[in-house]
Amino acid sequence: MSLINQDIHRIEMLYDEIALLKEENRQLRELLLPETPPQFEMTNGEWRLACITLRHTPITKERLYELFYWEQDNPPDPKGLDVLMYRARKKLAPHGIYIQTVNRWGYQAVWDDSWPANPLVTFELWHHGADKRTSSGLHA
Repeated sequence: MSLINQDIHRIEMLYDEIALLKEENRQLRELLLPETPPQFEMTNGEWRLACITLRHTPITKERLYELFYWEQDNPPDPKGLDVLMYRARKKLAPHGIYIQTVNRWGYQAVWDDSWPANPLVTFELWHHGADKRTSSGLHA
């Protein structure tokens, strides 16, 4: 086999390995994402966006976009994320969780006093079985 063919073969193997690692990473992220509390009535996309914002608050719009679309080679227009953010905010607000716009920068998550800490911590505990206090989910 010529050197060029060997190099091509190595490159193809690396691409296969990268694809496998991306899939494993996606599966791990999915496992670590807490379940959507049923009373929030959010889509998976809205919930992922809320969790990213809560976990990394404050966060720039660029970083939020990177984290949300990390596995896509050709992510969609960033305006789609604005629509998703609008819907997520609307569904979180009645539960005392607010995602505020930091002008010309990004987003900041805040929550009212009924939450003992960052709500994401409570969701993660609930997701892993440590705090299933009510049949409907969290935060009575």
